[in-house]
Amino acid sequence: MRKIAIFIAFVLCISLFAGCNRAEKPGSEVTTARPTQESASQTEATAESSKGDKAPEEPTEAATSDIQATLQQNTALCAVAFVGNCDGSFADIQDGFAADGITEALPMVAEVKEDRFFANDGSELYLIIPRNDVGLTVYEQFIDNESGELACGEMLYSSDQSEPILLRGNVSDIFSNLLLVIAGEGGETLEYSPQLSMMDGTVWIDTELIYDLTPYETLGIVPDSGFDAEVSCIGSWYTEASNADGETMILELILGYNGEAAYGYGPAESEFIEFFEGSWHENDGELVLELSGGSYDTESYSIYAAYEFVCEEQTLTLTHCDGDGLTNSDTITFTSANSHALIGLWTTSEYDFESDTYTYYDIELMGGDKCSLLIHNGEGTTFAAYEGTWSFAENEFSFHMQSYLNDAAMEENIGGVYRAKIDADGWLTLTKVSGYDFTELMSECGVQVFEPTVSYG
Repeated sequence: MRKIAIFIAFVLCISLFAGCNRAEKPGSEVTTARPTQESASQTEATAESSKGDKAPEEPTEAATSDIQATLQQNTALCAVAFVGNCDGSFADIQDGFAADGITEALPMVAEVKEDRFFANDGSELYLIIPRNDVGLTVYEQFIDNESGELACGEMLYSSDQSEPILLRGNVSDIFSNLLLVIAGEGGETLEYSPQLSMMDGTVWIDTELIYDLTPYETLGIVPDSGFDAEVSCIGSWYTEASNADGETMILELILGYNGEAAYGYGPAESEFIEFFEGSWHENDGELVLELSGGSYDTESYSIYAAYEFVCEEQTLTLTHCDGDGLTNSDTITFTSANSHALIGLWTTSEYDFESDTYTYYDIELMGGDKCSLLIHNGEGTTFAAYEGTWSFAENEFSFHMQSYLNDAAMEENIGGVYRAKIDADGWLTLTKVSGYDFTELMSECGVQVFEPTVSYG
């Protein structure tokens, strides 16, 4: 059974568990990737390097060379591109690339031969191009029944070559069943799972070390900044409700960009009692859920529920009007749990009149709860650098960081709790509840506004 922490995070915390045993789960449950591929290519430790006498003017070779230059310029370790869906043969995939214009948009897909195509269950296709000075290993990934945590399975591919490979996987829209482990020459290691954001259907990337090469225009996908003025019910939502025994349950609902939906409930900081997944859509002002699932020890069953809904900036109110109910109450009010929108690099500054200088505060919030803060003068002098962890729950942002570069005037450990709000222009306002004052303005009035510099969400 999934743990609530995995569901509400919405974007994955990646964990490696070498040598773990794979347990079969019911096919209708969201917690299974059902990795049953048995092709010889999945057990190969190293793929053969692409060989052939290609002339320098070959478009695929030129395109790959351009990508390598782009990776170096952006200090990225790997390029990833979503290139469509297909559960057919490799020949069917390549025919589809040509018919859909993918080959024209990304000529390097034609360079990938069948011996560099690796698959887990699912139909999402990803082109992977590692930088020419890193090693790449690809594993199957699934959620372990006993721990409720992500675990790795069989190794599908491993090589220190920069050759493009094609991956297929992802049965569930909630988590990826593919895990990339990228090792750099300097000893740095990056773990990444390719999957699509349920917010807007783009590739989910939580680090600038991954470069998005997806041909969105060709695929007909419109990236959404996540900061539109029009309020949308797309995202992750939670609320509390009492069961028949008077126990408090946490209810969590995800409404995805492409119509995917997931719903689960259970005690706080514990496992779901029941979990469902399926689809949602709007129909004449009603939000309609069509879900299937249940608990692990019972047969799955279906839910059809229709609600009139009111979606505001931080709340989603559902009023039952037809079909099954998610609870016994006619009205449910959910609160936003969209930490996804906070992921990125935010900056603010303060001006000192006496010295006629600015001090800049750059806070980076990364997927998987990591964060950092750099305090500098904007001209190459760093006053302090911190790193630590962050979280977002019940509309409150909190963090704790420790200094790893500091002058004597700065604190060694900082942390705080703040109410967070992103306006229609994408600016982040933090209202202090307790803890660290980023600037003198915050110490005086308790509020600080940050400008979005880079959005990873």
